[in-house]
Amino acid sequence: MVTSEHREQCALYAKEKYAVAHARACILFNCSRGNKYYQKRMPLKDQPVKEAIQEVIGTSRKGRKKVIRLVQRKHPEIGASKIRRVFEQNGFSLMKKLKRRMQNNPATVPMVANQEWAIDFMHDTLVSGRQIRSLNIIDPYNRECKGVFIRHNLPAIRVIELMERAIEKTESHSLFAQIMARNLFPRHFKSGCIIAIKVGAKLKKE
Repeated sequence: MVTSEHREQCALYAKEKYAVAHARACILFNCSRGNKYYQKRMPLKDQPVKEAIQEVIGTSRKGRKKVIRLVQRKHPEIGASKIRRVFEQNGFSLMKKLKRRMQNNPATVPMVANQEWAIDFMHDTLVSGRQIRSLNIIDPYNRECKGVFIRHNLPAIRVIELMERAIEKTESHSLFAQIMARNLFPRHFKSGCIIAIKVGAKLKKE
């Protein structure tokens, strides 16, 4: 889309390159002849606001909202919208801070069944208002559910007992099961997140 600014640039190029009169160049490119003699008034009107912003900022770094509040404290007659426009047009805006993305460690899928288990907790509320929690155990290899245990409360000792019961039901007793728990209590397990246990062996509280 050709704007009026583009037409003026084309007319100026024609005058400099081919020595065409200003009126002739404006007719060729369909732009106004008065733009050559027009003087913008907004920079003169915005100059006091710009000076007030520079006085408030000084050598420090301040955001737009804080600058508007400080400028209006000294100059109550200046509106917030005008300060905001001058602040953004003259390059006083601060750079936006990019949010740091959390780099999660992707879970690896085991190549053998009962080599690694994933456990997690869920909770819900009954009609009576009493809360219940469930312990879910899944084998990532084949997505097999090893057990879903629902209790009113699941302390760490109860979790250990339920894990022992699930391990006893497994067929193979020679593989190592790596239980990845997100919500286990660190007072019972030093790692807090990853526990390596032997299938069929007793879970010991550390």
